[in-house]
Amino acid sequence: MIIRWLFYLIPALLIELYCYITAPIVALFVVRSWQTDTVKRLNRHMVLLPRDNLVKWLYWHQTHDNNCDEYFYGMFNTESHFTWLRTATQEDYDNSAWLRYVCRVHWLWRNCAYGFHYNLFSTPLEPVLNTYEKGIEGAGFWYLLEMYKYSFQLQAHIPLGSRYFSVNIGWKAHKNVPRKMYANRIPPFGIRQYK
Repeated sequence: MIIRWLFYLIPALLIELYCYITAPIVALFVVRSWQTDTVKRLNRHMVLLPRDNLVKWLYWHQTHDNNCDEYFYGMFNTESHFTWLRTATQEDYDNSAWLRYVCRVHWLWRNCAYGFHYNLFSTPLEPVLNTYEKGIEGAGFWYLLEMYKYSFQLQAHIPLGSRYFSVNIGWKAHKNVPRKMYANRIPPFGIRQYK
């Protein structure tokens, strides 16, 4: 299982590089449609609102389990280094095509190549055989290793002052999705702020 993960690593990184470079262009090609969704920004209420998705022929660039405007509606913009992006309101978002575009690009960068990783390198869901954990998530060094028959997932937080390296390698499951997606977040990528 580790050999298979390593075998996928180079192609996955090349695809991610391609997706990082092309995200500002890809983010231009969206279809906006009304859909009912539970939205974090709106206090996790079920609402009907227009959501952005990439056109069908570019869909693998998008996160397979979210719309490409999730950077705003999932409130990930509140972690931005840019004040204007961090403090954007729903009214700002609704009235600015530029802000919507920037949020799409940031989401495509944040979850880079998820559609490719899911469609090309995923594995079926399977029951956990063994779990190993040390530390407390969000409080210093922590890791969780889940071993499956044909795959594994290792998550870890490695302290770095007020921030930490977030490690997530192996195959990870997402809600309501029938397969586990290939994951390769390793240091120095994935630096996160403690909350």
